[in-house]
Amino acid sequence: MKHAIISIGGKQFNIKENDLIQVPENTGLDPVVLLYTDGKTTQTGTPEIKDFHIKLDLVEEKMGKKVSVKRFKAKSRYKKNHGHRQGVVILKVVELGEAKKEEKVEKAEKNEKPASKSAAVSVKKVASKTKTVKEKK
Repeated sequence: MKHAIISIGGKQFNIKENDLIQVPENTGLDPVVLLYTDGKTTQTGTPEIKDFHIKLDLVEEKMGKKVSVKRFKAKSRYKKNHGHRQGVVILKVVELGEAKKEEKVEKAEKNEKPASKSAAVSVKKVASKTKTVKEKK
């Protein structure tokens, strides 16, 4: 069974194919592969494994749990309550493999139109969302 340990945005995840992982929104989709095993051999990085391919699909973007921050000062009738919800991205691990598979996948993706909610991510190159900004004249 293939599985890997990756680091995204300072958090480490133990992943297998078809797993769902929950990542904070503003961390970027730049996974660093720290360990990979296919059941027979194990590769460890020093500190990371170069030329490794991970394909991730964007499943959902949502808001995380609410964190409530309360302030209170005694004897002065001062009470404040402030809430915060961090954005969360849920990613599905579609494929784990070495760089040889990456070249074939990239050639196939160039010929096909990419899906709207699909993000192919490799350690070398990261596909990210781009926003267009209207210029004021």
